[in-house]
Amino acid sequence: MARRPAFGDSTISANSGGGFAGALKWIIIGALVIGAGVFGFKAWQHFGQRPRDEVFVPEHAVNLDKVDLVDVHHELLGRWALRSEHKFEMRNAEARIAAADKALRKALAPDANLTAIFDELAGLVAEGKLRNDTKRERALWLTRAWNQYLDANDRPYFLKAFVAYDPNPEFHLYAYEVVAETTATLSGSQERVRFISRLDEVNRGEWYHASTPTEGAVVRVDWTVQFALDHIWPLFGAPDPKYPRRKLFGPEVVAEAKAALPASVVATLEATADARAAGVRAHAEIRERQGCSGFWLGRQPWDGFDGDALQELSNNIGSGKCPSVYRSEFNALDQARTTLSETEALEPAVQALVAWVVRARVIHEVRHVGAGIDLYNLGTDVQCTVCAKDLKNPERAEVAALIAEWAWTDSPATTLFRQCTDDEAQLYGPVATAFKALDWSCSKGPHPNLVAAAQTLEQEVFGASDSVEVSDAITAPLPLDRSVVHRRESLP
Repeated sequence: MARRPAFGDSTISANSGGGFAGALKWIIIGALVIGAGVFGFKAWQHFGQRPRDEVFVPEHAVNLDKVDLVDVHHELLGRWALRSEHKFEMRNAEARIAAADKALRKALAPDANLTAIFDELAGLVAEGKLRNDTKRERALWLTRAWNQYLDANDRPYFLKAFVAYDPNPEFHLYAYEVVAETTATLSGSQERVRFISRLDEVNRGEWYHASTPTEGAVVRVDWTVQFALDHIWPLFGAPDPKYPRRKLFGPEVVAEAKAALPASVVATLEATADARAAGVRAHAEIRERQGCSGFWLGRQPWDGFDGDALQELSNNIGSGKCPSVYRSEFNALDQARTTLSETEALEPAVQALVAWVVRARVIHEVRHVGAGIDLYNLGTDVQCTVCAKDLKNPERAEVAALIAEWAWTDSPATTLFRQCTDDEAQLYGPVATAFKALDWSCSKGPHPNLVAAAQTLEQEVFGASDSVEVSDAITAPLPLDRSVVHRRESLP
């Protein structure tokens, strides 16, 4: 906890990456730099999707039962990808890459289909030929072939990949667990929606995530969980002057939640909100001093830090201008753990809150699928009358997805509040464009007629307003822990 590891449990780290605008900036720079033949700095290039995909057809018998897929996705794939990525600056690179490759191949050996996919992928990455468009596209398609194969055999895992340049091509790979599914209807057509949770151990946040027609609607549930835990749940308690925007949005957000959630769930959230809020504030203050204290604190679990974590926090209590932990902060986190751990039926109540909050994100991702835009299509031909002329198509698609959230949500104040928790995003990029089109700002609080205004805006800006309806049925409760590994005693 005290020092952030270079390679460790990504579920402890905060999501990083700078959001859509930052991601697209690097894509554009990458395109310009590659076109000029200059590779002097990191440039994010492709996100590994295209509108039409060939179907993977396995050539061998399926033996997935004999592969520890948790170990493969939690540790082995990420370790291999990370070592391959840093082969130009890592000590003893060849030996370390070979060791990671050997361990992964041993785990995959019982299933000849996964082995064949990895054989080809590892060859492309090792050859360093990812500058070549055809080679790069083949490597990215192989990760989608992996996804197709596992999905066809009811194995709940998912990979995303893209290529970066720093200055040499780097193959970035992320692994997820598919934790649940639902459906949504887009203009009368039913769409499959998968909820995914980050599973690998690479301590690096994704730069950007958006769904595509290639693999359908995919929702990163981790982000929604953290928003629900740290921003929505505290609203059920007393206002905190440290967070004036919560006071601005809080009454309407809570009213929407009370209208949608069972009374027993609301009662549990109200009884525990102040404890959670105090823990959130203490956690935030410790993190704010991270730069000067050198003390790294991971995410606060839904039910508070456990005994081991609290002991480590206690060992780092100090005083002065920049201690690792103040005594008052430790006391708040300790009390939060006591209150939350002693509350009956807390987990299903918080899961119900998350399932309600995530509905708007489903709308967002389904709209991306309907748009059918390549995430690395850097043209400007997609209709968007409020977009700057040079705004690229991926950003235009993001503006459309944001406005669709507003247009079809059943919780408008909550949906708007989510975008208002990221102060940086409101200043530039798709969020800023969407708010400007709406003629609204977060400082005004909830919009009095958001849904109707956004539906009109969709028609005016994009020439169509496609309805999105989200099913109430989710195949499983959304997990509050970040991955299956945290719900399993140990790896074999």
